Amino acid sequence: MSAGVAALLVVLAFLLIEGGGFGYYLAKVQPTELNAQATGVVQHILTAQVQASAEAKSQALAAFTAKSPQDIYNQITNRKPDFSDPLSKPDGNSWVNFNAPGFSCFFKQGTYHALDTSGPSYGICPALNSNFSNFAYQVQMSLLRGDSSELLFRVDIKHNLYYRFTIYRNGEYNLYANHTVTGEAVVAGGSNNAVIAALSSSSSTATIIAFDSYIYLYVNGQFLTKANDDTVGSGSIGVGPTSDGSLTETIFSKARVWIL
Repeated sequence: MSAGVAALLVVLAFLLIEGGGFGYYLAKVQPTELNAQATGVVQHILTAQVQASAEAKSQALAAFTAKSPQDIYNQITNRKPDFSDPLSKPDGNSWVNFNAPGFSCFFKQGTYHALDTSGPSYGICPALNSNFSNFAYQVQMSLLRGDSSELLFRVDIKHNLYYRFTIYRNGEYNLYANHTVTGEAVVAGGSNNAVIAALSSSSSTATIIAFDSYIYLYVNGQFLTKANDDTVGSGSIGVGPTSDGSLTETIFSKARVWIL
């Protein structure tokens, strides 16, 4: 074999070896590197999105809490509601509708009634097809007999979680939070003559505004108090009777919700 031919064979062998290595790189190494790079890019994008979302949420919360409670109420309720139910008859919102010994939720003569005859106790009459997180919720009410009435919100029937805003004829009011583990507790409360006036009239409104863990309470558009509690983040809206031992019945109508 001549020296020239031998040199050519060595070059061809080198090219074949390198070609095989390059093919292996294209088939195995390069896709692995590209996948790792793509995964890193996606993770970076997702992280940036989470950070942006957290910053936007923080800014929205700061803007919300910077306003006075009365300004918050006025700005929200002066716009068109996102949810409106006259509470005149059963509908797609699936308000609980039943009569039972001691406690009833039922429609009568174009209004929704909550009745408690078993006290001292309270009941829950939710709209099972509703689900809200950050929102304002308002209901018109008339206390026919008894000493108190209440709104419920962020009701999670499955896990027995909820908030209830109860107002009493003597002017007292309480915000209760119920947790599966710790049970029910008062997270805010007080006394205000606006509550006495509301329950003494033939028609009044009760309103809650919930934004993340911040909860504001109103009667007839007048601010009562606020609380910071994160027991429940979302759930159904509702109403209910609450009794100290005497028969209690409240008529509810015109439920409205503004999504925040």
